[in-house]
Amino acid sequence: RDAVAHGLEQGVSRDRLRALLQQGGWSQAETEEALGQFVEADAPVAVPVRTPVTFAKESYLYLMQIVSYLVVTIAFLVLWFQYLNIWLPDLGEGLSYQLQSSRSLIRAGLSMLVVALPVFLLVSRFIRKLEAQAADAPRNALKQGILYFGAFAASIAACVTLIVTVFTGLEGEATGRFLLKVFAVLLVCGLTGWIARLELRTEQARHKPANA
Repeated sequence: RDAVAHGLEQGVSRDRLRALLQQGGWSQAETEEALGQFVEADAPVAVPVRTPVTFAKESYLYLMQIVSYLVVTIAFLVLWFQYLNIWLPDLGEGLSYQLQSSRSLIRAGLSMLVVALPVFLLVSRFIRKLEAQAADAPRNALKQGILYFGAFAASIAACVTLIVTVFTGLEGEATGRFLLKVFAVLLVCGLTGWIARLELRTEQARHKPANA
């Protein structure tokens, strides 16, 4: 940004700055975003375009979206695992204790799902409305950063869950139940990665230059 401002103040044309930035390795989208931060005017001063301060609001919304999504996925895995424990019980363990423990965890998973799923849907809908109203805003680096952070946190949680699942499998858990649990973890990992990638591609596509 400082280089763009300095160039504009020295009278360098936007086309020349565009070519120099792309020569320096900047993508076309990044170049247009950098140039779009300044008013197009014949003046010896680079006047920045005023953008509203929405950092706190956006941080809250995106973090709420990510956290509620993580809670929903955890609740899904808890419910999946515990229903499998009930439908395919391990007869080598105390069946009564196993059923009691599974039912308690099912109540916990349902409680998480009942609260987190509506929050996720409402926050996601609100975010979509805000993004539709600001279709011409600069690329949202905050959103991209939080998406990467959320994908990282989900990957760590999924890896830990998979490790625990494999550990119980090696201890002699029923093969069918073990494979179904592994399938659930892989399904959540794939879905999370697909959603994060789709959101990032949508965000990048929204801010492609008109002449691209």
